[in-house]
Amino acid sequence: MSDISDFSESAFSKGDSDGSWTEDEGAKQKKKSAKRSLFGLGKASKTADEPDAGKSDSADKNIETSDKAAPKEETKKAEATNEEPKKAESTKEEPKKAEATKAVEKKAEATKAVEKKADTKQPADTKADQASSKKESARSESSKLVYGDSASGILSPPDFFFSSIVHDGKVFTARTEHVVVQLEDTIYIWGGRQSDTMYNDLISFDPPSNTFSTIAAEGSKPPARSGASLVGRIEGGRGILTLWGGEEKDELTNKAWNFDTKTNTWSKLTTKSTPSARKGHSLCSNSDTLYLFGGVDATGVKEDGYVLKKDMWTRLKGDKVPPARCFHTATIAKTEKVNAMIVFGGDLSGNGRATNDLWRYDLRDEEWRLIDSASGETPAPRFKHASAFYEGRVWICGGQTSGWFTIYEVSDFFAYDVSGNYWFKCDVAAKQLGYHSNFGPLALFPQTKALYVFGGSSSYGKPTSDVYRLAPVCTTFSVLDVRRDVTETATEVKQVREEVEKSAATAAKVMEFVEKLEKNMSVASGKVSDLSRSVNDFQKEISSMVANSTSCMESVEQVRKKLDNIEGKFVAFAQLERRCELIESSITELLRKLDEKADRSALRKITDHIQISDTDEDSD
Repeated sequence: MSDISDFSESAFSKGDSDGSWTEDEGAKQKKKSAKRSLFGLGKASKTADEPDAGKSDSADKNIETSDKAAPKEETKKAEATNEEPKKAESTKEEPKKAEATKAVEKKAEATKAVEKKADTKQPADTKADQASSKKESARSESSKLVYGDSASGILSPPDFFFSSIVHDGKVFTARTEHVVVQLEDTIYIWGGRQSDTMYNDLISFDPPSNTFSTIAAEGSKPPARSGASLVGRIEGGRGILTLWGGEEKDELTNKAWNFDTKTNTWSKLTTKSTPSARKGHSLCSNSDTLYLFGGVDATGVKEDGYVLKKDMWTRLKGDKVPPARCFHTATIAKTEKVNAMIVFGGDLSGNGRATNDLWRYDLRDEEWRLIDSASGETPAPRFKHASAFYEGRVWICGGQTSGWFTIYEVSDFFAYDVSGNYWFKCDVAAKQLGYHSNFGPLALFPQTKALYVFGGSSSYGKPTSDVYRLAPVCTTFSVLDVRRDVTETATEVKQVREEVEKSAATAAKVMEFVEKLEKNMSVASGKVSDLSRSVNDFQKEISSMVANSTSCMESVEQVRKKLDNIEGKFVAFAQLERRCELIESSITELLRKLDEKADRSALRKITDHIQISDTDEDSD
């Protein structure tokens, strides 16, 4: 761990380089800053095409007050020039002053009379025109305050507390073309180069304690490289850093590595349809999706874009593609209405042809759009700058720009409001910040809302290990918070108003429905009375039917008894019939037997007759 001094050289405590800062100048500076408007906007003046009719009343009143104030100013001048006036001269001047005051009063009465005549002669439609003209002028003034050319933004000077973090330079050494990313409560720095020396060390920075530490990664790790890109995300409850592209020993690479912040281990990432090896590209993450754009490969500056989801690279969709560029910046911007990748600046040729165009790639519609209608002061063309997104704004710092004979480092601080579509410059500590470029993205620590700049190139082109902290003062992000709260409150009020209007409309419909219901109820009550009479009649009919049904039941009971009696008789008859059948069968059987017996008796007679005849013959 690096030895860090707790001392921070602030722009308010350090003072200017010539040491001429004093308490009086500090008080003057406070007065000047207090005179500035809260949103960094100049006081809008009335438009030239504002109607003169709306000014008549105020003009007449100004004449009256100026006339009344004239003798007072003269007396003050007289007292200032003649500190010891003589009594005689004063007595002589008193009648003159009285005459002057009388003349002023006469003029005032005359102007009042003119005003009364003008008011009596003024038609009603002229007053309405004056009222409408006043409203239009008020609207024009408010529009100037919001969209005027003089607008320099909410964070207009100065709103950041600048400090230089002092460290021994043993852990975080001087370097350029390194990459920086903030993940959870830690800022990570990887790689970079210093002259011919390239780095592959992973450094962690703890903002609360201002300490650097080298992370001892276990196992294999990516080789040293510069001009790469590093993004961070939370995946499965653990932090993942993804490193892609860059230059390894004068050779471009397209290999990807993942670093697990929980286990402190690097692992190679195998992907399909991988883009060409390049450096100076941009890579930003949106949840589990990575977006790559531009850069320079072996063939030159690129204009292609890719999306990495899981292990598959696919081309960015969209017809209107930004021009090829390298060493630009890209950030994912998420607001209530915007979900896009914002691309700014870059080198169009690879040889220092800087640009300051601003492009937006909508992640939902998958279309590119050039943002050329943004108001405010646009940053100068640049490349190798730094950027970050926070609180609905893209923050841009430093970089290089091309001049007539050479390339110059720029030292300024801009922000682009995504929702408002305007630029503003943060005039904060530009001298103390120095000229820096060739560094990774700005690291923004959300817990303290502070911006950090790590290393880069100095104004002499030498790598540095400087670390700067830009912390917002109480009016910086508090204004943003208030603005957000006001916007949310206005939205809620609008929603409540819409709900109240809907409720009122619903109540009106309910009242109409109640009236119709009352009418229907009166009609229904008449029908109910008729129905009650019908029910009474029906009840009487039911009663008679019940009485009839009782008699019917009695008759049915008698019939049932008779049927039971008949059924008993029928059973007895059936039994008699059965007996008769049995008797018949018995008689038949008896007859048969009688027949059989008759036959036997006949035979016996015949036999007896034969026997008798035989005996007679024998006797003969």
